[in-house]
Amino acid sequence: MKIYFTFLTLLLFLSFSTLLQAQCIPDNTVTDTDLPGEIFPLELHFKQGVPTTLKLTIIPPPTAVNGSMHINLVKIVLRGLQNKPSWLGYSSNAVWVETGNDNPVWGYEFVVGQKYCINLWGVPPAGSFTGLDSMGVMVDAYIGTISNPILVGNENTNGGYVKFSICQSTDTTCWPEKIIDPAELVFKQGMTFSNTLSYVPPSQMSYSGSFYNLSKVVVREITGLPSWVTYSINAPTISTGTSTPVTGYEMLTGKKYTINFSGIPDTSFFGSSNLVFKMDPYLHNGNLIAENINGEQIPYRVCRAADTECYPTGIKEIKTSTFKLISFNPFISENSAQIKFYSEKNKSVTLQVYDLLGKPVYSSTMQAIYGTNNFQFSCTEFPQGAYVFIISDHQSVLTGKLIKAQEK
Repeated sequence: MKIYFTFLTLLLFLSFSTLLQAQCIPDNTVTDTDLPGEIFPLELHFKQGVPTTLKLTIIPPPTAVNGSMHINLVKIVLRGLQNKPSWLGYSSNAVWVETGNDNPVWGYEFVVGQKYCINLWGVPPAGSFTGLDSMGVMVDAYIGTISNPILVGNENTNGGYVKFSICQSTDTTCWPEKIIDPAELVFKQGMTFSNTLSYVPPSQMSYSGSFYNLSKVVVREITGLPSWVTYSINAPTISTGTSTPVTGYEMLTGKKYTINFSGIPDTSFFGSSNLVFKMDPYLHNGNLIAENINGEQIPYRVCRAADTECYPTGIKEIKTSTFKLISFNPFISENSAQIKFYSEKNKSVTLQVYDLLGKPVYSSTMQAIYGTNNFQFSCTEFPQGAYVFIISDHQSVLTGKLIKAQEK
């Protein structure tokens, strides 16, 4: 990421925020190869109707160039994004600060010498723009010291662009982010099945407190399978692992694969459980992060042969329940809060909590399951006062208020 400015005009390649999580973790394997400053990945990809959550790792640039002069920066503040799609949200683990002189606003502070993360999330609706576009990154740049920063150049300067692409929902070659379809496998005792699961491996993952950008995953096996299930995968097989090398299925990020499950459920089990991918994730440089770790969990359920309201995967299920809040106490304790909601199917759901000034104070995402779900989070860092929360499944929105009162 190189910064140039001529007579107080700063050009800065930065980006913005999503995996709505309680904590946004930068990818520590990303280094400053652009000299100065770095952002990774360089382009964002979305598909109409597909909920997509991404993370960007940001290394703010330490210098700017004015002709032959190099100016040392102490920080930059991200004000916002021009030409940002209305369906796209972002947040960061950076500090939320006031910036500007003539037109003061609040923005995310990126201090030189530190590494940051930005969360991004959204669902391009049907009929939205498709193709390649970019967003202007509006920033303020500072020299001096953190305790006494001095704004250099014009405030709210267009400091560069972030590229993004959107493909149509009917584009079978475009798979921007992890997809599991259907979200749940349904079987019925005594009924022969041959069900196909579409799978796009994740391009990003968190593991052991660190965050990584992936080039591929190698699936070693699928565990938790009932004895009556067999499966096949249309991915090439390769050797994987170091301490325990095996042969696994190689799945590249951004590509779609199919897994075929077949068999006849017996009467040994009915109810719900999960299949678990055991996998090896790899970085873009080919290095193995870890081996034989738990990856995706694929929920499945088996119903009895006499259950007339149960249909196997591939037959549309009619459900009358809805996405809704379950009664909760708006008064939160000193340590934690919980918000329960009901989901009519398995899907990605996000939670955002704001103070009354609109500042984000907490965000999280979860893969909700059919039935009752629960967001539970720590409130130890919340000042006393009122907060507004928003729960979204990218189609419907649930809202409410939380209040943290003084402990007696």
